[in-house]
Amino acid sequence: MTTNSSYESSVPHQVRLTAPEIANIWSQYQNDTMVVCVYKYMLKIVEDVSIRPILEYSLQLAQGHITKIKQYFTEEKFPIPRGFTEADVNLSAPRLFSDELCLTLHLSDEH
Repeated sequence: MTTNSSYESSVPHQVRLTAPEIANIWSQYQNDTMVVCVYKYMLKIVEDVSIRPILEYSLQLAQGHITKIKQYFTEEKFPIPRGFTEADVNLSAPRLFSDELCLTLHLSDEH
């Protein structure tokens, strides 16, 4: 069977996201917006200088995920989920976690 490669390369083909894919990135968006709130709180309370860079890097990763997911939703003409915001976390709350627990929670939510 022969194909016309010039025809195949000239025909635009854009595959839309499937329902399971949309559900996955919707869930990932919710998760990432939540962990941004958690990491911001943890960065306010963490004292161990060896843990701080790990949390800062994780915060940057989650924020990058959010940006990319927003792009996917925009390209698909879907509404961007509300997600979690700074209104959902009290950054001035007293210390709730030890530095070790912050690290443990981070490890359980590796990206």
